Amino acid sequence: MLAELFLNFCKVTIIIGGLLTVTSRNPVYSVLFLVYTFLNVAIILLFLQVEYFSILLILVYLGAIAVLFLFVVMLLNIRIFEVTQQTIAFVPFLLFFVFLSFFFFSIF
Repeated sequence: MLAELFLNFCKVTIIIGGLLTVTSRNPVYSVLFLVYTFLNVAIILLFLQVEYFSILLILVYLGAIAVLFLFVVMLLNIRIFEVTQQTIAFVPFLLFFVFLSFFFFSIF
């Protein structure tokens, strides 16, 4: 019971972290939310006793790719992205994929 509750909590935090990664205005925060999402995925993989892929995810994605993204974003000094009419047009697609992912997680 407690294990299933913890697993569902991690699933919800992965979805929230992914949404915050996409919708964050500051690119540095977006990369940090990406790191947060990768850590939650690694925790779920450890919980499901897939230790090799969990360690691989931490070493490859967090140790190399996410740190490289963070370095490049901080180096480029990107200005904060302003919400325009074009970005608001993608909100229905975002909501569709959110509901689709909730449906997918509720099946399993």
